[in-house]
Amino acid sequence: MNLKNVLAVALGILSAIGGFVDIGDLVFNTQAGATFGFQLLWVVVLGVVGIIVYSEMCGRVAAVAKRPVFDLVRERVGFGAGLSTLIASQVVNLMTCAAEIGGVAICLQLLSGLPYRLLIPLAVAGLAVASWVLPFEWIERVFGYLGLCLLVFAVAAIKLHPDWGKVASGFVPGSHSGGSLMVYLYFVVGLLGAAMTPYEVYFYSSGAVEDWWGLQELGLNKVTSMIGYGLGGFLSLALMIVAGTLFLPLGIDPQFLGTPALASADALGAYQGTVGVARRSWAREHDAALVGFIRAYLAATHWLYDRANREIVEAILIANVRDMTPALAKQSYDLLLGDKGGLSRDLAPDLAGMRTVLRLRGKFGSPPKTLTDPMKYVDLSYREKALGKP
Repeated sequence: MNLKNVLAVALGILSAIGGFVDIGDLVFNTQAGATFGFQLLWVVVLGVVGIIVYSEMCGRVAAVAKRPVFDLVRERVGFGAGLSTLIASQVVNLMTCAAEIGGVAICLQLLSGLPYRLLIPLAVAGLAVASWVLPFEWIERVFGYLGLCLLVFAVAAIKLHPDWGKVASGFVPGSHSGGSLMVYLYFVVGLLGAAMTPYEVYFYSSGAVEDWWGLQELGLNKVTSMIGYGLGGFLSLALMIVAGTLFLPLGIDPQFLGTPALASADALGAYQGTVGVARRSWAREHDAALVGFIRAYLAATHWLYDRANREIVEAILIANVRDMTPALAKQSYDLLLGDKGGLSRDLAPDLAGMRTVLRLRGKFGSPPKTLTDPMKYVDLSYREKALGKP
């Protein structure tokens, strides 16, 4: 195989990955894992096999007939059946496109912090410009390479150390737990639908026509469809494993499009996310005020952890946090005030978490520095005074 064919295979695989793992897979696989754990992994495998078989067939048709597969569908089954198929697939494509635009807006919101609704027109404009300006091969390259960013979920799945025995059992259909039969079947159908969407096939066969595939590309077609969609399925499995390991034990139902991004963050391990900072000179000059503040903060933390105050805490969240809903307030309470992670009960710093912060700052800060000892930035004497220790 010459260099040109190697590059063609690589690009085709990247395009297949980028086309397979879309916003539907991100949200639905994550929600399935958060609801049923690893019990629906077999459905992802079934969907991947289906899309590989169908895409390989469509690529073969395009390579031999030099026409997209829908042209032949209309020719073989007649105008009426062809029109019905076209309308149904375009409705699905329209809904998929709307979801993709929403996904782009969510990503922009996570990056910028701007209002979600304001970013939707920006996402539409960006996609329209990309579709108008970029040639087809560059659309493949840009979005294919960006799809590789999803490998972070594969890394997260390994770093979270799931029960691999339970993961293996999820590849075998059987009895389920965690939800009703109707909910289970709903996720089965939804996962199959997320894996086998019409636009994937249109994109794949149109790319074959655009690249002037012929009989000599039939082998390339097989390799691209099998490895590309196979790797895409691998990432979908990783999403479900991460959600089953991280979200299911905490009872988190990822109803919001931005929730899946939180899954990969846990792969960092211990992380000190909240700190109180003051200059040492200021602290020395305001010793009494600082100790009093720590005592008040500690008392407030104990009040928050008191389950008798749960309803009041949730009401405060709803009243003071934008877009907070009662359901999200309950999840926030369980996450921030649960037995694992969340707010520190005694305000003790997490030294392992601080080392993670220092390592990341040292690696990605400008200029890079070696930052290792967290105690250079910590003075526990004020906390000890607040706790009444000599």
